[in-house]
Amino acid sequence: MQMKNCMDMRKEKDMEKKNGKIYVVANQKGGAGKTTTAAAMLSGFTRRGYRVLGIDLDPQMSLSKRVKADTEAPGTAEVIKKEIPIGETLQETGEHGWISPANGILANIDQDLTGLKAIGKLEALKK
Repeated sequence: MQMKNCMDMRKEKDMEKKNGKIYVVANQKGGAGKTTTAAAMLSGFTRRGYRVLGIDLDPQMSLSKRVKADTEAPGTAEVIKKEIPIGETLQETGEHGWISPANGILANIDQDLTGLKAIGKLEALKK
């Protein structure tokens, strides 16, 4: 077991202050409460003073609609396709913090990526 010196421990502690936590709400089954859970988490953390960002990757756009985001605006599909940086998709929702919304383009993202060769898909997603 490797021992950590005080400087390493301080750096880790500082990193904890700067870096947020990532929570994922996912399930293949429809009707499992994913949207309700995600919206409640966004609202709860926001009310407690945390800076919160929801990233909607659901082609049905349920979370985006629930928090009243503009689903016609650029969103996560354009980010995945490397057309724009995620910062250009962010919308402030008030009680639910910020969201990078899903939009109609996300429904066809599989087809867009399927046209790439297997190695090309992996490289496109890495960038």
